[in-house]
This record gives sequence, structure tokens and C-alpha cells, in this order.
Amino acid sequence: MLRHCQEEEKQRAVFEDIAQKRDAAKAEMAARSELLESYRDVAIAEVQLQADLDLIANDRTVDIQKAEIYAHTEIEVTQMEASEAIFEAQTAGMTEEQKADYIKQLREMKTPYLQGSQTLQGTIDPNDKVTGDEQGAIAPGATPTGDYLHPSEPLALNTLQTLARADSSTALVAAPGSGKSVTLNYLIGRILADSPGADIWVISAKNDSFCGLREKGRVIVFDQENPDLAKEVIDNFYTSYKQRKQLLESKRESLPPLILILDDWLVIADQLSKHYSDWNYGGKLLDVLLIGREFNTKFIASLQSFNLAALGIEKMDAQTRLCLNLLLLGNRYIKNGREQESYGVLELILNRGDIIPGKQEREQIKSKYLDMKAVSYQNLRPVMIASVGGFVVALMPLLSNKVNSIASEQEYLDRVFDLEFNLNPAHNGHSKPLSEVAKKIYEYFQNVKSKTPKTLRDLKKADRLSGYSESELIDGLAELVEREKINCDGNDNYSLPDW
Repeated sequence: MLRHCQEEEKQRAVFEDIAQKRDAAKAEMAARSELLESYRDVAIAEVQLQADLDLIANDRTVDIQKAEIYAHTEIEVTQMEASEAIFEAQTAGMTEEQKADYIKQLREMKTPYLQGSQTLQGTIDPNDKVTGDEQGAIAPGATPTGDYLHPSEPLALNTLQTLARADSSTALVAAPGSGKSVTLNYLIGRILADSPGADIWVISAKNDSFCGLREKGRVIVFDQENPDLAKEVIDNFYTSYKQRKQLLESKRESLPPLILILDDWLVIADQLSKHYSDWNYGGKLLDVLLIGREFNTKFIASLQSFNLAALGIEKMDAQTRLCLNLLLLGNRYIKNGREQESYGVLELILNRGDIIPGKQEREQIKSKYLDMKAVSYQNLRPVMIASVGGFVVALMPLLSNKVNSIASEQEYLDRVFDLEFNLNPAHNGHSKPLSEVAKKIYEYFQNVKSKTPKTLRDLKKADRLSGYSESELIDGLAELVEREKINCDGNDNYSLPDW
């Protein structure tokens, strides 16, 4: 009996142990269930919190974008109001008829740029010049003999020579008093010195000599009451150009330059458009601009405001403009005993992203311009901004109406170098070492595989020159051309002399 009771006690102990383990397992499962519920609640809370944060961030982004849109709108409204004020100031002295004609011209040209205190009448008035007995923008009769003001003057002289020898057409833009007439005469004289057989015609609002072309019967003084002669010159020029287009490629190399000078072109183009509404002279100029370089044919248009549409070329878009060399001048000058400024054309393009696309390049050009403007303002000497493949900013040297020989120009360059760098008079001017960028460019030309002329665009793509800006590359190229380390054909094509 006792043994039986003991056996039952053992079995009951086993059952109680099993029951305890079961209860412990249930308790553990209940605890895990509660923990999972807590995890789920926390995860849900995190998701809700992140959604709330995303919603708040999105609301803030929308608010910021709205603020930016409102600010941009206010800026545009302010600009519109300022433009209206400028327009009212520009047309203040006009009659209602003149104002109506001006508005019509703006609608047709779409890109009017009258600068500073200019009015339409002042812009197209050929008599608004600095006369010879006044202190002009560039002193007549002066020659580059070392009257040195700024180290960029040799670069300016080299740029003018490049423009004279360039195959492509050029727009010379400068307000009255900026030295436009003297600069144009220098370009013509340089062309005639390089190519005595050049076929040059001039249409102008004034009866100037233009380096002796008037005496040869090549200058047409525009008469708005009888514009037929000017129209005939343009048509004959274009006919000669079309005859060149029929020549075989082998016969194009020996063609002398065929050039049409359009002086004071704003007033002439305006009158031609009125007299010959069905005559598309702009289409002829566009043809010469885009294709004429292949046949040594170009035009040089002298304008008094940065209004390239006044050329008569309706399709003067960004791509077309790249085919046109730009030479812009600004100056402080004295007329009728009063000081006047004409820097507006230059300062306009410094804020034009469609003319100088890169913001960094615009800032570099602006910095150079402000440096030279101070010298220009102090000394009544013009400052130039030119685009010949790349932008050049320089102070204009003293020019003469007569073309200087190459020897005298070289003497001027050597003199400028001696004044700036050569501390030892016994040293030759070319003993100055090349700059770092010039050395790298020269190494590039020496090591390039393809021995064909290179452009500024080719240099910008080269890995070894990737660390230099476009303006630095332009300065380096000018330095190498000056030292005769490389050759330039005047059309943004550079090569080594032995290629």
C-alpha cells in the first residue's frame, strides 16, 4: 500500500512539473505577444511620424517655391517698370511721329539697344562726331611709338590686325566719341597694306577719304533722297560674290579680298528699308556672313548701338551671331567743352548671357574691363571688348589714320615690353620667359598627333589645358603669336610654323 502511494506521488509530481512548464510556456508566449504588439505600435508610430515629417517638408518646399516665384515675378515687374521708365526717357525729346516710327522700328528689329543718354535721332545722326579740333577718342595723327598706359595695348593692336586679316565679317559697335571712325580707318589701312589688290567698297553717310578709297571712286556717300547708287553698289558686290561661288575650289586660294564697308549703317539701313520694301539686302548680307569666308568675301558694318538686327539680317540668332566678329569700343571724351561717356555698349554685353554664355567667363571679362575702364576714364583712351573666336578685353593704343609698317608696330610692341618688364636695357625684349599657360599651349602643339591648324575650341578640349580658363588660353595664344612661336591665320586657326 505504501509502495502504491509512493508511485502515485511520483506520477503526480511529474504531472505538476508538466503543468508548470505549460504555464511557463503560456506566460512566455503572452509576453512575446505583448512585445510584438508594442513593436507594431512603435513601427506604426514611426511611419506616421515620417509621413508627417515628409508632409511638413513638402509644404515648406511648396512655400519656398511660391516665394521664389513671387520674388521672380516682382523682379520682372520691376524690370518692366524700369524699362518703361527708360523708354520714356529715351523718347522724351521725340515728336509723336518720331515716337511712332521708333516703336515700329523696335517691333521689327526686336533687339533695340540704345545706350545711356542716346536717342534714336542721336544714334542715326552722322554729324554727331567728335571733330578734328576737339579732343577726340583717339588722337588723330598719333602713332604707336610707346605712349604706354596699360600692358594690354599690344593685345589690342594684335586683335585689330587679326580682325583686319580675318575671313569672317565684323560688326564695329561704338557710340559717338568712342574712336569708331579712326579704328575703321586703321582696319581698312591694314587690309590694304596686307592685300593691295583688295576689292573694297564703302557706303557711308559722310564723305571721308577712308584711306584713299574715296579718291579711287570706291566711296559712295549715301543720299536718302537718291538711294539708288547705294543699292547698286550692294547688288554689284553681291553679284561679284556669286561669281566667286561658281569658281572651282582650286581657284579660290588666290582670290583677293572682296569687302563691303557699311559705315553709319543704322541710318542707311533704315532708309533703304523704307525706299525698297521688297528688296532683301539682309538676305545678301546673311549669305556673305555664313558662306563668304570660303570665298575671301566679307563685310564690316559700323554701328552706333548694339542692335545687330539693324544689319537687316532677320535671323540673327545665337548661332548666326557666332559667325560675326564683334569689336566694341567705349570711352570718356570731351565734346563742345563737356565731358561725355560712351561705355554703355560694353557694359551691355557684360550682362548678356546669350553673348557671353559662361557666368565665370563674364565675371573674368568684367573684372578686366573695370581695371581698364579706370585707365580709359582717366586718360580719355578707348577700351575695347572684341570677340574673335574668344573674347579679348584691352585698352586701345594710340592709332593713326595711316597704316604703320610692320617694323614700326614691332618697335611699339618691344617698347611696351621694355617699359613693363625689361629691367635690364641690354636685354632683348624676347628674353622674357613664356608664361606658364603659354608653355603648356606650346607643349600641346608640339605633342599633338594631327598636324592640322587648331582652334580655341580644340585647346579647351585638351586634357593638359583643362585647368585654364578661356581668357587665359586666349592670352597664352596671343603671347605665342607675338613671339612667333605659333602662327595665326586671323580666323581662330593656330599652327606651328613648321606644319
